Amino acid sequence: MEKLNKHFFEVLNPAALPETYGNSLSKGDRKTALEAAVKYFRERPVPAGLQNLRTQPFDMGTAEKAVQGHVTVVNFPYQFPDGKIDFLYDPTL
Repeated sequence: MEKLNKHFFEVLNPAALPETYGNSLSKGDRKTALEAAVKYFRERPVPAGLQNLRTQPFDMGTAEKAVQGHVTVVNFPYQFPDGKIDFLYDPTL
């Protein structure tokens, strides 16, 4: 869990989240920062491009491939080394 938390706090931009997140993080209060981030992501409006995502059927095969690092982004299939997905990687560049 600590490894997950470390990565979580490294990739989030405090300026894009509520002030509570950044203030808590700067004080070293990761618990309150995490709670603020989770609340934000749960309550924010669904982006227009993702509104229909909830109506699409779940595909267990696709989920299993993603766990192994096999993903398709913008119609480009890609295999991440060691199954570790780099969510900042852009295969179109």
